Amino acid sequence: MKIIYHNRHQLDEKLEAELDAKYVDFTDLIKNADFLSLLLL
Repeated sequence: MKIIYHNRHQLDEKLEAELDAKYVDFTDLIKNADFLSLLLL
């Protein structure tokens, strides 16, 4: 499974590699994601 994410701050590159995740801007997230999980605090 390909993981893309957007957050106010990008994760550390080492952690991204461990999670096999890629930081993208919000527009790309909306365009490319099959599923979205929104966490509002």
